[in-house]
Amino acid sequence: MATIERFAALERRIALLEDQVAIYQLMAAYGPAADSGSTERATTLWAEDGIYDLHSRVMTGRGEIAQELEGEWHQGLIAQGSGHIVSMPHVVVEGDQAVATCHSRLYRREGEAYRVISCSANRWSSCAARGAGRSSAGSRAGSTDQRARTRYWRKA
Repeated sequence: MATIERFAALERRIALLEDQVAIYQLMAAYGPAADSGSTERATTLWAEDGIYDLHSRVMTGRGEIAQELEGEWHQGLIAQGSGHIVSMPHVVVEGDQAVATCHSRLYRREGEAYRVISCSANRWSSCAARGAGRSSAGSRAGSTDQRARTRYWRKA
């Protein structure tokens, strides 16, 4: 293999790894934002037209997701103490699209302990997986560090 071809292959591999890390970072950022009451931070992880399917409720767009996070149930949950935790995802990147699957658990503080109140399989899909300037999902003003956006999250 010629040197130029080897460098091109390495660049492709590095880009794939960067995309995967960006998706891991996006997925890991949601829980702390949701649990700390940082609604703006949590919702900016989603594309403007992102869909969040919780089985009992499907939210479309950042506004509906923000309403859920600011709602009485979620505010009561974080007042007690909560933890939205995702497992290490399996990520498949194809071009500018990706699918990540993982498990998530929602913990609620009850006295001195935390109890799992929800455990589910999750599928995050249609994440733009390219860095700033290459993202097909768009980027928010002033953000060059956000490398991925969630467009659809379904609790399977």
